[in-house]
Formats: sequence, C-alpha cells, structure tokens
Amino acid sequence: MTTVSYEIDTPAVLERERRSIQTYTRITGLLLALSMVFGFLGEWYIPSRFMSGDAAAVAQNIAGSQLLYRFGFAAYLVEAISDIGLSLL
Repeated sequence: MTTVSYEIDTPAVLERERRSIQTYTRITGLLLALSMVFGFLGEWYIPSRFMSGDAAAVAQNIAGSQLLYRFGFAAYLVEAISDIGLSLL
C-alpha cells in the first residue's frame, strides 16, 4: 500500500503561494508595460517619422537618420520579445 502525503495549508505554505502569484503578476505587469511603450515607439511613432507617399523619399529619410531607424527596429524587437514572454506566462 502506498501512502500519499498531503501538504497542509499552513501559514508558511500560503505565504509561499502568495509570493509566487505576486511574482508572476509583477513580471506580467512589467512585460505588458514594456510591450506597450516599445510597441508604440517601434510600430507607430518612429516609422511614422520616415513614411511618406514616395518610396525614394522614404529611403532618403532612412539614410538620413540611420540611428533613429535602428532604434525603432530595436524597440520593435523589445516589444516582440515582451509579447513572447507574455504568451508564455
């Protein structure tokens, strides 16, 4: 016969569970905030600085401000990684 041991809901066990839930909540909040801020920058604000109706003008804008273009791409990557983290939680 096998015996099954059950963990009793002692104050220490309940405190550990509460901390675990708070940790997940804080991580989720941080990832959501990162996703919102960097998503705004990487998907809307920075690309809107380069876009116009003419493809040649867009290429000229990108060539004229490569650092801003690279920052926009990096912001998009941070947003994408945050979204992956959120989907895993």
